[in-house]
Amino acid sequence: ITSLTQGASFTWRRQSNSNINEVITNSGSALISERLTVKEGVAAPQTVNYQIFTEANGCRNAGETVTLKVNPLPTVSVDMSPVSLAALGNTTVNATTNGEVVGWTSSNTNVVTVSPIGANQLSAKFEGKNAGTAYVTLEVRNATTLCTNKLSIMVNVGSQNTAGVTLALGYPSLICNGESTDLTIDIS
Repeated sequence: ITSLTQGASFTWRRQSNSNINEVITNSGSALISERLTVKEGVAAPQTVNYQIFTEANGCRNAGETVTLKVNPLPTVSVDMSPVSLAALGNTTVNATTNGEVVGWTSSNTNVVTVSPIGANQLSAKFEGKNAGTAYVTLEVRNATTLCTNKLSIMVNVGSQNTAGVTLALGYPSLICNGESTDLTIDIS
């Protein structure tokens, strides 16, 4: 906050809004530095009013009101998190958002790659490459306000299963309730 009057000082206060996540300070002097976010579940933009007072040469003004509009972030969720899969295994993760998908990215493509599916990219194929842990981030955007939100999904990739498992039933291959049979498991 600046003034053309030399030696001016400033104080400010913000009016409370129940749909805004409150920050520790809602008043101060000179610099206004707050991160205001709309509470989850509130879809409409919220108005926040700051009243700014100038004091110079022993006089204080009645205050000026500055109004800000705080846009909500688009919501985003997925049907599974965290994700566990084997190296060379894959799975599909589906997302829900009230925005549009900007993109899916992997923090480590040596562990997991991600390939968006479909025109709206609300689903993505995760493919395990090598054992380890990585994060896949889904970014969404509100097309009107251009506000973005991100969701990170932890992906644990196990080692590749190189053994094929064949299950062979001993005879008889059909049994009745209460009977038993021998099972042979051949791992090769």
